[in-house]
Amino acid sequence: MNINTLVEELLRVVRREPVDTLVGVYTALLQIRFLVRDYDIDLREEDLRSIIMPSVYSRIFQERAGSVYSESLKILSEFFTKHRELANSRVRLFFIESFEVKLRDVLYPCLPLYIRVNEVPEPWRKIVLKIAENVSKRLYPAHDQTQAGTMAIWEGDIMRETPSIYDLRIVERYLLSSNIALFGYNVYLVFPTYTISKYALSIAGLATPELTERPEKLDETQLMPRIMKALQSIVRGHVQVEEDAISVIIGRDQSRVRVVVCLPENLNRYRASGSLVMVITRSKSECPSEYNTICISTEEGFEKAIFKTLLFIKNLEDSILQLQA
Repeated sequence: MNINTLVEELLRVVRREPVDTLVGVYTALLQIRFLVRDYDIDLREEDLRSIIMPSVYSRIFQERAGSVYSESLKILSEFFTKHRELANSRVRLFFIESFEVKLRDVLYPCLPLYIRVNEVPEPWRKIVLKIAENVSKRLYPAHDQTQAGTMAIWEGDIMRETPSIYDLRIVERYLLSSNIALFGYNVYLVFPTYTISKYALSIAGLATPELTERPEKLDETQLMPRIMKALQSIVRGHVQVEEDAISVIIGRDQSRVRVVVCLPENLNRYRASGSLVMVITRSKSECPSEYNTICISTEEGFEKAIFKTLLFIKNLEDSILQLQA
């Protein structure tokens, strides 16, 4: 079986799963990629448990860490048991890197949902963001790198941003706790390409001028399709395009909530529909004062408005499903 066929098979599996599990599988694969890159190893469940670090899941998924860890290992142990050819390190390397590239449409909008730079105290936050920007700009040499651009960076190169080895250890801890760096091994930190993308950095507070410049008008030909595509990647419920809005139905059975995302000129059509309406405006001053209406402005840029929309809907769905569990 060729690599592309294997990649497509695993993609079909993970795309049916909640976004947390999908990211959990990706997280596990990256650890396998960097930690046992050159080893021929038969990856049964016990082998996976010796490689995949629960601490990584605790940082990323917090209270959901245990279930995401278990489900991710279950999916991968079954897959690797079925496909013994992946015990070969060269075959496995190409497989994991191809998987990372093929899953870009989900990982690009999803991984920034797990970044927690706002939890890093000042003045460390500025240093963490500077390092993230430097990694994004390829200002540090990469010790190892995937096809997609995920890099292992030597801590010695990062140290030049800090005054001492003690400060370096603090910065490394915050790079990991903020999930900008996914994990560390030996003397390297691994930075996923999707946590140091322009999109990720823009919502973390390092947006470039072209992303933060306030638009003259809302261009739904750019904004709404991007929200639609991202929602299809991260939401388990039904997402569809209506005539002038995006409709998202989340929940199970009789306990469901309908969220409508629209632009201001279409608000009147949906404000009395019984749906929770998210309206995207040019400025906060244009936000309507209405019940059952949430306003997201693009004053801080399209990228951040998209992120806030995705984060709200994802968290709402997670909360509803948890109540129904």
